Amino acid sequence: MSSELKHLKDRCAGCERSGRPMTKEHFFPEWLILKTRTHQTGIKWHTKRRVSALAATVPLCADCNREFGSDLEAPVAALFEQIEAGQGLSDNDAELLVRWLWKMKGLSWIATNPQGKYTRAAKLRERVLYPINQIRPNLVLALCLIRTNIPPSGEQPMGIDADTEHDAMF
Repeated sequence: MSSELKHLKDRCAGCERSGRPMTKEHFFPEWLILKTRTHQTGIKWHTKRRVSALAATVPLCADCNREFGSDLEAPVAALFEQIEAGQGLSDNDAELLVRWLWKMKGLSWIATNPQGKYTRAAKLRERVLYPINQIRPNLVLALCLIRTNIPPSGEQPMGIDADTEHDAMF
């Protein structure tokens, strides 16, 4: 575990429970790493140095890791195939994608803010897996497909860009 994540050694980033056996959650899911070939090129991780995308992990308890995998990762992998095939998304598909983005942003925020609380209202697990009926009418999702690197950055087309002044904007 990198020194930046030592604060999560005994506390799950998803549910904030302590004293549970931890698993390693790939920050970027394996299916996305393989799809974008970043297992070959590497990514910039918390230390800003290049590491294998497969090495970029955060600790989660087994329950959170399993539920995030079955409720978010597997369905979102299928959505990416749907999007790349030029098929549209339903409202429920869009909500699922928003929840997955919240998970990604939340894990990143928790990893870099050891003393902070993710939100006043909910733990990460609650935010991404529980109903969001109150705010759902206010959600907007726009997608863009990037098929190749844009010179001269050399960066692979994988990542999340979040406007930190406004929560949950990617």
